Amino acid sequence: MLMLGREINQPAELVFSATREESPSLDPDTYVSQLASALGEVHQLARKKLQTTQCHMKRDYDLRIMSRKFEEGEMVYILDTASTVGKSKKLSPSWKGPGIITNKISNTLYEVRTRKTTSVHHHDRLKPCRDRVIPSWIQRFSKTRSSIEAQEDLNLDWLFSNPTNYCICNKPDDGKLMIGCDQCDQWFHGACVGISRKIAQTLDKYICPHCQTGRDNSP
Repeated sequence: MLMLGREINQPAELVFSATREESPSLDPDTYVSQLASALGEVHQLARKKLQTTQCHMKRDYDLRIMSRKFEEGEMVYILDTASTVGKSKKLSPSWKGPGIITNKISNTLYEVRTRKTTSVHHHDRLKPCRDRVIPSWIQRFSKTRSSIEAQEDLNLDWLFSNPTNYCICNKPDDGKLMIGCDQCDQWFHGACVGISRKIAQTLDKYICPHCQTGRDNSP
């Protein structure tokens, strides 16, 4: 009816040859007018039915949804649904991290910083981290963040004239991509070491240029 503007013959009607009243012949203009009217009515009825069904589905979904609320500075694990070529998805861990929440964008979106990257995730892709051992880079990041926040509350001008510097360029964190060396635990700007966000997400480990030079020269 939605496609043709009329009901089609059912298999039972074809088998048993049910009798139907023949519709009177119509001129083309009248037929087109009735067809357009019939299609408009059935399409409007279908839209109302879809809206009602969507409201019922949303109501049922909201009743069972699990809302998780996180705060800045909280450690979380991130659901990893990506598949890597050469690695078995079944044998790979489902969660990666831990990371630390650096910004609460909304009640459902959070900015999470891991050892190598910073990304935004929905709350249903995060779970609290209850590990007893906190990674060293998170401890350093938390101390630096808490000290900066404390200095900002005191409004000390010397904090901004003496920032904590990183990388081979000896410049502070500019809010863009930074990557940590897995060997010396130092941080580097992605642009300074030629690492993009896309490349960083594919790396299992990162060794900075200084450590690579020392490793190449080692016996």
